Amino acid sequence: MAEFNEFEEGYLSQSGPHTVEDLDKTEPRSGTGRRSENEQMVECIFEMVYKEIHSNKISFNAVCDNITSQFSDLVAAINTIGDTVTNVKETQEVLTDTQNTMGNTIDTLASHMSSLAETVKILKQEVRDLSQSQVDLTQKVERLSKSIEVTIKLNQLKYNNHHLMMVITSSNNLTDGEMSKLRWGSISLIPDTPKLENQKNDIPINETPLFEKPSFGSPLLGSTPADDKSRTEVKTLKTSINTSPDFSSGQIKMKPPPFDGTEDWEEYVSQFEILADLNKWEIHSKGLYLASSLK
Repeated sequence: MAEFNEFEEGYLSQSGPHTVEDLDKTEPRSGTGRRSENEQMVECIFEMVYKEIHSNKISFNAVCDNITSQFSDLVAAINTIGDTVTNVKETQEVLTDTQNTMGNTIDTLASHMSSLAETVKILKQEVRDLSQSQVDLTQKVERLSKSIEVTIKLNQLKYNNHHLMMVITSSNNLTDGEMSKLRWGSISLIPDTPKLENQKNDIPINETPLFEKPSFGSPLLGSTPADDKSRTEVKTLKTSINTSPDFSSGQIKMKPPPFDGTEDWEEYVSQFEILADLNKWEIHSKGLYLASSLK
């Protein structure tokens, strides 16, 4: 028996006559006689080739389907890669915009810092100007304080001058009994009334400084150098209840301190005026009390 290859064996495994003996056993086809062995072999070979081609066609279709599926997957992968590339581009654009925004922000901050530095420079200059203005203002305040002090002293001088004039006027209107109470030791402080009345017009009120601190040995106001009775040294005034104004009468609330020449005359006169206002003294009484307080 002849040997067959695997294709022939596959073919021979099918139904139908596969050998010459089988062909001899088959019935002849109509209109023809028995086929020869070669014709039968050729027919078998063609059938085997056909089956092989059909089988290969099925395998080829399967391969084509597999290739088509893989190609579809490749296309999907390519599309995915394209989408990824698009997303990357969009992300890159966003990053570029962010970078540009950050650059603009940095420029704005630099501009603000420059403006702030200029503002700080202006503020420093203003602080220096304010310091200089404060120094100038302090100097002006000092000058103004001095001016106010001088003005106060001038007003006090005018005030004391005015009240001293009132004291002199009131002393010229004293009665004999009131004059007898004013004594400097054993010497009368005020000359006799007729003589004082004759000397009223001779008192140099506008020429002699009225606001002058009394000094020991100085002439009395209203006297002339030729008048020996009015030129006297100031001695210690022997004050008592009998020789000084009556402080127990209820009219005087506080006794004025005596002036001994050691304190400031302007301050003493100012305190005396305050005391006079407190006690509500009239001009006549004020002159009497001021004269009795001198030592």
